[in-house]
Amino acid sequence: MDNLVDFILNNYIWFLVIALVLIFALIGYLVDMTNPIKKKNKDKLKK
Repeated sequence: MDNLVDFILNNYIWFLVIALVLIFALIGYLVDMTNPIKKKNKDKLKK
């Protein structure tokens, strides 16, 4: 257990970077999925 804690403490910046990337990807995915009506309306207006 001590080895795991030491590893995380020595590399916490990498864990933060990976966590931020995953959070932004999740937010982008959720925003994309919650706006399908606006995309359909834009497509109809273009035609």
